[in-house]
Amino acid sequence: MRSTNSIIADVTTLNFNVLFEIGYGIGLGLPIIPIRDTSYAQDQRIFDELGLLDNLGYVDFENSNELAEKILKRIDAKPLSLQTPVLNQEQPLFLVRSHIYTDGMVKLMSALKKSGLWFRTFDGSVDILVTVRDLSSRRKGVESVL
Repeated sequence: MRSTNSIIADVTTLNFNVLFEIGYGIGLGLPIIPIRDTSYAQDQRIFDELGLLDNLGYVDFENSNELAEKILKRIDAKPLSLQTPVLNQEQPLFLVRSHIYTDGMVKLMSALKKSGLWFRTFDGSVDILVTVRDLSSRRKGVESVL
């Protein structure tokens, strides 16, 4: 999938593997063209009710000639524009550590320390009691805490 220009996904029937691959393709920033055979209507009602791919739109077809014609019209489709959040450098990255200390956790902590990012860790196995007074004294300009 990484070396393709676009993805044509047959969503005629509800297939969770295909839905996963569509999501993966969206994450890669690829244009997705879902196709749906309207002559086979078993899962059409489910898709219509769920609205899973309404933001991409479907290419509905009944035969191969119609499918080829419609795909050629949409082959230059643009990928979904995903909003990239702005990194807030004034707030720390919060990491909730697992109660099980694994190699993955050691590597993650090591990478965070080397990254230079400001981060805070919380251990779920330790009860931390924070009062409203503590919170408001830590935050400048905060008048109330919910």
